[in-house]
Amino acid sequence: SAPPPAPPKAHTPQPRAAMRQAFRRAVLPCSAAAAGHIALRAPSRPSCAQEPGPAPRKDKALEFFIFGHPVTMSPSPDIHNEGFAKNGFPHRYDRFDAPEAQQVVEKLRSAACGGGSVTIPHKETMLPQMDSLSEAASVIGAVNTVTKSADGKLHGDNTDWLGIKNQLESRLDAPGRPKRRGLVCLLCGSG
Repeated sequence: SAPPPAPPKAHTPQPRAAMRQAFRRAVLPCSAAAAGHIALRAPSRPSCAQEPGPAPRKDKALEFFIFGHPVTMSPSPDIHNEGFAKNGFPHRYDRFDAPEAQQVVEKLRSAACGGGSVTIPHKETMLPQMDSLSEAASVIGAVNTVTKSADGKLHGDNTDWLGIKNQLESRLDAPGRPKRRGLVCLLCGSG
């Protein structure tokens, strides 16, 4: 009989140092936030009719977080801390692993916190906790980015749709591809 097939090779994530280097070359200086991430500098032009949240502060060092459970493997702190440093912000970005939504709300409302990125399982539960919402967050029914104004008010946004939209557009509008009108796409998932 034939030997059993070899198990498939496991995906090995890139080392964080390589990810930081790739980020430096590809993204910095920032002009707009990636899906689910805080803009480190105001966009040079409006992006997809998104209304802006509060402007980032440079006058006070704040803590920002990726809020969710689990978030121990998130590369967000590496990306954002590099962006803060390159753009002259005194802030710090870290992981905040919280199984309960109330823990996230308490941290967001603390004076030292400037906001952050929200991921599973808190995207929907944060919606009613916000003082204001972008149109995208209201329509989608979930928040993935929270910014905080100087008066402590929390602004919830959802940029997930931009990541999906931009990826699809870049592939549909690729050089050499025929231009098509009326394309329909069925996108399945909830992550």
